[in-house]
Order: sequence, then C-alpha cells, then structure tokens
Amino acid sequence: MIPDIFSAIYERENLILVKDGEGNFWVPPWGSFLDDWDFREGYMAKLSAPDTLIITGEPVNPETVINLIRGWSMIAYFPEEQVDAVTAFANLEELLIIAKDGFGGFMAPEFDFNDMEELQQGRGYFVKVSEAVEFIWTE
Repeated sequence: MIPDIFSAIYERENLILVKDGEGNFWVPPWGSFLDDWDFREGYMAKLSAPDTLIITGEPVNPETVINLIRGWSMIAYFPEEQVDAVTAFANLEELLIIAKDGFGGFMAPEFDFNDMEELQQGRGYFVKVSEAVEFIWTE
C-alpha cells in the first residue's frame, strides 16, 4: 500500500525513501520493509526534489484515538484547524516529555519551552511520553 500511495512521486523520480517512526522503510529500487499505511502514524519521505503528495478520501475524525507507546511515537495531525502545540498536546498533561516537528521546532513542557509553529493537518509529529497512553488531539 505504501508503494501505491507514493507512486506518483516515485514515477517523477523524486522519491528516495519512505520511513515510519519504527524505522521500517521503503527504498524503491531495493524493495519494501514498510507495506501497510496507518493513518494514525506519521511518515518521513526523503525526496531528491520538492514535490507534493496528494492523498484523497474522507477526513479522519479529529477525535480518533492514537495509541502512544512509552518513549517515541510519530503521529499524524488530524484536526482541520491549525492549533498551537501547547493547546494541541494539552490532553497529555504531565506525560509529555517532548514533541517535535519536522522543521527543528520542539516543545518541552518541563522547561516551559515551545518554538513549534502551529500544528497543521497533513503533517506528522514526534512525541515522547513517559508511559503508554491513549491520545486524542485537543482543538
């Protein structure tokens, strides 16, 4: 399924690899160790040139539960509205250690620090929590 989702970018010869938060990957010339798409997860794509991934279908209910494991998870952001990180991660209360975006921004609640841009639908975020928890985005 991952090769199907990224086929247009691959056909334009811009795709180098796709990776999930657990280290599974797809490198087109060598095959895939990443087959199934989980809409709750975030994915990283390394490209040789700027490109756009278009996924069509019904929007995900923003109240969909995301199961976070203790430690790091990479998750997708569902709400249509852009929200600041402090508000978006409010449901994690004291379990959140750090959250990171793909642009170098991060939020560290223990130090009352946040330099992340507003969270946006279609982006993935790294989240580190102190224990496993069921998470729902705060809008």
